[in-house]
Amino acid sequence: MHKALFVIEPMTDEQVDPCFVIVRIALPWVDQYHWRLFVRRTLSARPDCHGIITIRWSGRRFPCGLAGYRCEFDIEHDRVLVVRPFVAIDPIDNTPLLAGLATRLTAIAYDNRCQAIRVVTRDNRSPLATFDAAARMVSSADEHTFVL
Repeated sequence: MHKALFVIEPMTDEQVDPCFVIVRIALPWVDQYHWRLFVRRTLSARPDCHGIITIRWSGRRFPCGLAGYRCEFDIEHDRVLVVRPFVAIDPIDNTPLLAGLATRLTAIAYDNRCQAIRVVTRDNRSPLATFDAAARMVSSADEHTFVL
Protein backbone atom coordinates (compact mmCIF):
# COMPACT_ATOMS: atom_id res chain seq x y z
CA MET A 1 0.00 0.00 0.00
CA HIS A 2 1.15 3.55 -0.77
CA LYS A 3 2.19 5.68 2.21
CA ALA A 4 1.13 9.33 2.13
CA LEU A 5 3.93 11.88 1.71
CA PHE A 6 2.37 14.30 4.15
CA VAL A 7 -0.34 14.66 6.77
CA ILE A 8 -2.91 17.46 6.69
CA GLU A 9 -4.89 18.02 9.88
CA PRO A 10 -6.68 20.73 11.87
CA MET A 11 -4.28 22.77 13.99
CA THR A 12 -3.77 21.51 17.53
CA ASP A 13 -2.74 23.47 20.62
CA GLU A 14 0.76 21.98 20.52
CA GLN A 15 1.26 23.29 16.96
CA VAL A 16 0.43 26.95 17.70
CA ASP A 17 3.91 28.12 18.75
CA PRO A 18 5.90 26.04 16.21
CA CYS A 19 3.65 27.43 13.45
CA PHE A 20 4.47 30.99 14.48
CA VAL A 21 7.81 30.64 12.69
CA ILE A 22 5.97 29.68 9.50
CA VAL A 23 3.54 32.60 9.84
CA ARG A 24 6.42 35.06 10.25
CA ILE A 25 7.71 34.07 6.82
CA ALA A 26 4.36 34.91 5.19
CA LEU A 27 3.47 37.84 7.46
CA PRO A 28 6.70 39.17 9.03
CA TRP A 29 4.94 42.03 10.85
CA VAL A 30 2.72 39.70 12.92
CA ASP A 31 3.92 39.26 16.50
CA GLN A 32 3.42 36.20 18.65
CA TYR A 33 0.69 37.81 20.78
CA HIS A 34 -1.47 38.57 17.74
CA TRP A 35 -0.77 35.15 16.22
CA ARG A 36 -1.98 33.42 19.39
CA LEU A 37 -5.04 35.70 19.53
CA PHE A 38 -5.86 34.92 15.89
CA VAL A 39 -5.55 31.17 16.53
CA ARG A 40 -7.70 31.30 19.67
CA ARG A 41 -10.45 33.26 17.91
CA THR A 42 -10.32 31.14 14.78
CA LEU A 43 -10.39 27.81 16.56
CA SER A 44 -13.21 28.88 18.88
CA ALA A 45 -15.38 29.99 15.93
CA ARG A 46 -17.74 27.63 14.10
CA PRO A 47 -15.45 24.86 12.85
CA ASP A 48 -17.49 24.33 9.70
CA CYS A 49 -16.82 27.92 8.56
CA HIS A 50 -13.50 28.85 10.21
CA GLY A 51 -10.32 26.96 10.85
CA ILE A 52 -6.62 26.45 10.43
CA ILE A 53 -5.15 23.39 8.79
CA THR A 54 -1.52 22.33 9.01
CA ILE A 55 0.62 20.14 6.81
CA ARG A 56 3.66 18.12 7.83
CA TRP A 57 5.81 15.53 6.12
CA SER A 58 4.90 11.96 7.13
CA GLY A 59 7.07 10.81 9.99
CA ARG A 60 7.79 14.37 11.09
CA ARG A 61 6.38 15.87 14.27
CA PHE A 62 6.06 19.55 13.42
CA PRO A 63 4.13 21.27 10.60
CA CYS A 64 5.93 22.86 7.69
CA GLY A 65 2.91 24.70 6.34
CA LEU A 66 -0.52 26.01 7.23
CA ALA A 67 -3.61 27.74 5.93
CA GLY A 68 -6.21 29.73 7.82
CA TYR A 69 -9.68 29.88 6.29
CA ARG A 70 -13.11 31.38 6.85
CA CYS A 71 -16.35 31.47 4.89
CA GLU A 72 -17.66 34.87 3.86
CA PHE A 73 -20.33 36.25 1.57
CA ASP A 74 -19.16 38.16 -1.48
CA ILE A 75 -21.08 40.44 -3.83
CA GLU A 76 -19.66 38.70 -6.93
CA HIS A 77 -19.38 35.07 -5.93
CA ASP A 78 -21.88 34.58 -3.08
CA ARG A 79 -20.22 32.24 -0.56
CA VAL A 80 -16.40 32.39 -0.68
CA LEU A 81 -13.71 30.55 1.26
CA VAL A 82 -11.13 33.20 2.21
CA VAL A 83 -7.65 31.82 2.87
CA ARG A 84 -5.00 33.70 4.84
CA PRO A 85 -2.29 32.83 5.65
CA PHE A 86 -1.39 30.25 3.01
CA VAL A 87 2.23 29.21 3.41
CA ALA A 88 4.55 26.22 3.36
CA ILE A 89 8.27 25.98 3.98
CA ASP A 90 10.57 23.45 2.42
CA PRO A 91 14.17 24.21 1.47
CA ILE A 92 13.95 22.17 -1.73
CA ASP A 93 10.37 22.37 -3.05
CA ASN A 94 7.19 23.87 -1.54
CA THR A 95 5.03 22.74 -4.45
CA PRO A 96 3.77 19.39 -3.09
CA LEU A 97 2.97 20.97 0.28
CA LEU A 98 1.08 23.88 -1.25
CA ALA A 99 -0.73 21.53 -3.63
CA GLY A 100 -1.79 19.37 -0.68
CA LEU A 101 -3.11 22.41 1.20
CA ALA A 102 -4.89 23.65 -1.95
CA THR A 103 -6.57 20.27 -2.44
CA ARG A 104 -7.80 20.18 1.15
CA LEU A 105 -8.98 23.81 0.99
CA THR A 106 -10.88 23.05 -2.21
CA ALA A 107 -12.62 20.16 -0.45
CA ILE A 108 -13.45 22.44 2.50
CA ALA A 109 -14.88 25.00 0.06
CA TYR A 110 -17.08 22.39 -1.61
CA ASP A 111 -18.22 21.03 1.78
CA ASN A 112 -19.28 24.56 2.75
CA ARG A 113 -21.05 25.18 -0.58
CA CYS A 114 -18.62 27.97 -1.53
CA GLN A 115 -18.65 29.24 -5.09
CA ALA A 116 -15.04 30.47 -4.98
CA ILE A 117 -11.81 30.50 -3.00
CA ARG A 118 -10.03 33.77 -2.32
CA VAL A 119 -6.36 33.49 -1.40
CA VAL A 120 -4.76 36.54 0.17
CA THR A 121 -0.99 36.35 -0.32
CA ARG A 122 1.97 38.60 -0.96
CA ASP A 123 3.58 35.96 -3.18
CA ASN A 124 2.08 36.24 -6.66
CA ARG A 125 3.89 33.19 -8.03
CA SER A 126 4.30 29.84 -6.33
CA PRO A 127 1.23 29.31 -4.14
CA LEU A 128 -1.36 30.22 -6.73
CA ALA A 129 -0.51 27.63 -9.34
CA THR A 130 -1.58 24.96 -6.86
CA PHE A 131 -5.24 25.99 -7.23
CA ASP A 132 -5.23 25.92 -11.05
CA ALA A 133 -6.32 22.28 -11.29
CA ALA A 134 -9.46 22.84 -9.21
CA ALA A 135 -10.56 26.31 -10.17
CA ARG A 136 -10.29 29.18 -12.64
CA MET A 137 -8.54 32.37 -11.48
CA VAL A 138 -10.62 35.47 -12.15
CA SER A 139 -8.68 38.26 -10.45
CA SER A 140 -5.26 39.12 -9.13
CA ALA A 141 -3.46 41.72 -7.06
CA ASP A 142 -2.82 40.74 -3.46
CA GLU A 143 -6.12 38.85 -3.57
CA HIS A 144 -6.59 35.96 -5.96
CA THR A 145 -10.06 34.55 -6.51
CA PHE A 146 -10.59 31.08 -7.94
CA VAL A 147 -14.09 30.23 -9.12
CA LEU A 148 -15.06 26.61 -8.44
